[in-house]
Amino acid sequence: MFPMKAGARRDALRVLPFLIGVLVCVFSSQSTGQESRAPAKKNLQFSAPSTQTEHGGTVRLTPTTLSEWLVYQEDQYLDLLEEQGGVTPAEPRGGGQKIYNKVAPCVVAVRTWAGHGTGFLIDREGLILTNYHVIHTGTFVDAEVPASYAWVHMGRMQESGRMERVSEVPALVLAVDPARDLALLKLQRVPEGLNRLPRVELARHGPKPGQECSIVGHPSSGMLWTYRDGLVSALGQSPHDIVNFLLPRLGAEGAEREQVEAMFDSLQTFDIVLSSCLANPGDSGGPLVDRRGRLIGVTFAIPGNPSEQKFTYHIALSEIRAFLDEAAQTPILLIPDAWQIGPMLRIVQRNVLIGGGPGWQQILFDVDTDTPLELLEQRDFNGLVGARGFDAEVALHGYRNRRLAFYDTDNNGEMNVVLVDHDEDDAADFRYRLEAQGRWHLDADINSKWLDPDLCGPLAQPLRDLLIQLEITE
Repeated sequence: MFPMKAGARRDALRVLPFLIGVLVCVFSSQSTGQESRAPAKKNLQFSAPSTQTEHGGTVRLTPTTLSEWLVYQEDQYLDLLEEQGGVTPAEPRGGGQKIYNKVAPCVVAVRTWAGHGTGFLIDREGLILTNYHVIHTGTFVDAEVPASYAWVHMGRMQESGRMERVSEVPALVLAVDPARDLALLKLQRVPEGLNRLPRVELARHGPKPGQECSIVGHPSSGMLWTYRDGLVSALGQSPHDIVNFLLPRLGAEGAEREQVEAMFDSLQTFDIVLSSCLANPGDSGGPLVDRRGRLIGVTFAIPGNPSEQKFTYHIALSEIRAFLDEAAQTPILLIPDAWQIGPMLRIVQRNVLIGGGPGWQQILFDVDTDTPLELLEQRDFNGLVGARGFDAEVALHGYRNRRLAFYDTDNNGEMNVVLVDHDEDDAADFRYRLEAQGRWHLDADINSKWLDPDLCGPLAQPLRDLLIQLEITE
């Protein structure tokens, strides 16, 4: 008999009734024309066949222990039953606890200086999946790489069922997709206290309405590694299939209908899953898993109206696979965006637009006052910012103790210099500079103030006058 731990032996006995036929098939095909040989070591390595993804690529499944290999065979069997319309075994009592024990160690907290979200490991090399909006503002900078990174907090499961925090480690940003709201990070090292990285396995197929599901995340009003379960409520596309968007479209007539249709045609869509798992702020980027703990979605949003927060929106498995197929494996710099502002927007004078929220503020300056007056008179400031219709030459952002200044130095409608002050000493710690080829360059060793009107050339004095009016000192 192969040497097995107690847990592995129980797994083997549990799946043995249906596994015999599968094992015969597998070993028969491998032994044809070959002579059987005894293993040289007791620590056996097993490999499983590659499987076809929904997008045509192959994923090599390589479980490294007998226990994992047996679980893999069980999943294959249950998948086959589902595909053929058979009845899958009911989830045993304590199923939620089993899922939590499997998934929670894979879930991480992703922290930037602007806030936190959730992420999770998808392979044993340290790749982490999360939302783009979790890391798009507030990442730190490794000037030597150069690349952006976030701090990742991990944990390990204790016998009591409680997750114990281990040391935090930096994770470099490898790829982002703002349209799908996904980002890929990679740990720079394995945290102390962990010998082997766990991972969440991607399901072979997307979920169906009525299917059991659950989430694990770090809700701001809950605890780290909080578990919630529910059902898959609906499948569709965002934003086209969301009722608050869809019904006004269906009810529009005439010229209004044409305008609404044009707006919808301009929107990017992506596949989503709606579930009854109740997520909170801080859960963004966490996994939605099926009853066997396999990934079927990534949490990204909840309804904006508190009275409607009975559902959670998740990015669908098809979008996740497409993103991973396209994602590069090279660390990148995330360039701060002057237009990431809001939600409370207001015009304080014709050429100054202010936005912000608790703990942060942004100001856009149309120094030469050439934003069309009719756009301002519509008072649709969110639409104005979304379309970048406010013709700003300078933008100032303040987040807690960090400040950023954006400059359109040649007044061509595009910010091409960003100065960052990380410690409120009025000196710029970093400078992002847009080069002629359209690539951004990071300058770490600079001698400059973060607020420098002279970068605006002929608009330097008008900018100084605006700063004086708003009582902002250089």
